[in-house]
Amino acid sequence: LLAFLANHSTPRMKKPFDIMDKLTEIMAWKRKELASRIRPVSPGELSALGSKMGSENSFRNALSNSDELSVIAEIKRKSPSAGSIAENVSAVEQARTYLNADADALSVLTDQKYFGGQLEDLWEVNDFIRNHRRTIPTLRKDFMIHPIQVMEALEAGARAILLIVRALDDDELKALRE
Repeated sequence: LLAFLANHSTPRMKKPFDIMDKLTEIMAWKRKELASRIRPVSPGELSALGSKMGSENSFRNALSNSDELSVIAEIKRKSPSAGSIAENVSAVEQARTYLNADADALSVLTDQKYFGGQLEDLWEVNDFIRNHRRTIPTLRKDFMIHPIQVMEALEAGARAILLIVRALDDDELKALRE
């Protein structure tokens, strides 16, 4: 949807909440927020961490049942467009609800400023899943711009990350894809 809105050549109605302006604002903030944590991350470092995780609990496998619709449930406290959603609810309680509803995977928002999440939510949700002997995979949903965020996601137990390609420059996308 974002790619369609950004690349659509016909004029569109002016809305109070302009998605692309907000995305530009968020990405500028994320680059500033992340600046102090950036360090070189080698492909070997990511591979070594990824291989420790094994192949079970694959995000792809969790969503590949062709007999039924797969559901990725999202743990989100707020959003720039909707405002407060569930600001006072813990990520673990949201995960419990989604696990009991048989979600196939969980998406955990880790952006603090705009979505009310934090990296600790991802750690806690994955600990909860392991402690309850479940095998549901998690996705780190944030504004990914640097491999250090991929490293953090792997360390926290995520099996996937979300890349917003429209928001990345070519160098950022290349660094994240390697």
